[in-house]
Amino acid sequence: MRFSFVSIVILVAALATACGSAEPPRPDAAPPHACTGTVLPCDLELNDKLCNAQLGCVAFSASCSGLPTDCSSYFSSVTCGLEAGCHWDSFSNSCTGFRSCSSQLTSSTCYGVEGCSWKPLQCEGVARSCDHFVDADSCFAQDGCFWH
Repeated sequence: MRFSFVSIVILVAALATACGSAEPPRPDAAPPHACTGTVLPCDLELNDKLCNAQLGCVAFSASCSGLPTDCSSYFSSVTCGLEAGCHWDSFSNSCTGFRSCSSQLTSSTCYGVEGCSWKPLQCEGVARSCDHFVDADSCFAQDGCFWH
């Protein structure tokens, strides 16, 4: 089968016309699907699980810290007995024991140890904006984002 130069030019022109007949996408047209919304700022997340699930946020657990007053600072059985971790030694007539802030797991037990202070859960960072996500699963996983 032999084609002439003119036949090839006509064929190419016909194909170009046929292929070019589809309208190109408009640059201002919205994509068929998009992730939109307003993400919840990291510091408003309610717990460590929700915080760590938010892309861009990191949870720092609640903790008790400080330098507890030493048991030997209490000079009566009454004051000694009121302090967590301390006990009165009748033989030596002194207050003894071991106190630790870091071993206190709740705010109430932490505040019960003189010298300790409670630091609540902190969620820090910058939550990734909704327009970052390109699929429904990752979009819905980000608190405040919606796929449509």
